[in-house]
Amino acid sequence: MKKIYFLLLGLLITATACDNDLDQVPPNIASADSLNDFEGVLNAAYYYQIGSVTPWAVMGDFRADNALMDEEPYPAFDRFNGDLVDMEDQFFGPFYTALYKSILSANNVIDNSSDPIQVGEAKFLRALSYFKLVRVFGDVTVTFLRHPAHQMLLS
Repeated sequence: MKKIYFLLLGLLITATACDNDLDQVPPNIASADSLNDFEGVLNAAYYYQIGSVTPWAVMGDFRADNALMDEEPYPAFDRFNGDLVDMEDQFFGPFYTALYKSILSANNVIDNSSDPIQVGEAKFLRALSYFKLVRVFGDVTVTFLRHPAHQMLLS
């Protein structure tokens, strides 16, 4: 008799455990294809540029002897040795992340917007982001060459 109860309990749990209520898409997340106005996406590309201002200024001015900071860990910029790795979380990581977020937003505007002014602004922001990245890191990954026509330009 116990086996029958356990079998019924197991079947009951199995029958009620599978529910599709958990497979829902949040209603407030839109895909790039469903957007008609890309002004907010372009504003996001501008906003992410703000995240690169302080690291850009600090990395540039400290390395050029225009600024002097005596407190640790900032003298690492003046010493020109291998301890700049310690600065990754304070300057290099946020700098890199902010600029690639700006590039992502700019690419969304370029790929999907029909307004030529917005596309022009987005291309400028993307170029500015790559300029800053190349000045700090050297060669970086280019993310705008997704279209086959762009690939043919490189070959």
